Amino acid sequence: MAEYIEREALIQKYRSEIEKMREYAINTPNGDDGNVLECRGELTGMRMALKFIQRYPAADVVEVVRCGQCFYSAHEGDLWICVHPDQYCDCEAKIVNPGYFCSYGKRREDNA
Repeated sequence: MAEYIEREALIQKYRSEIEKMREYAINTPNGDDGNVLECRGELTGMRMALKFIQRYPAADVVEVVRCGQCFYSAHEGDLWICVHPDQYCDCEAKIVNPGYFCSYGKRREDNA
């Protein structure tokens, strides 16, 4: 299953790491066994990666509400029942699997 991350959160984290590395490169004497040169090389690579992330198109995704967390479902014993009025043509409750989802899902506030 694919995993998605928020691009802005990644960019912020990347910028923070770049700033830490930049500070290290500025404040460390050059005689530090090549660590500064290595750090500067990594810094260049991180800046290039940041530009790539910023240019890459974000995935068009929406959060899924599973039937087990949906406002419109209730459980009676081991049965989960969807009671959304527009979900089914016959407007009757329907037994669902708590792991399923549909486009009508609305997360319960208690998140039970």
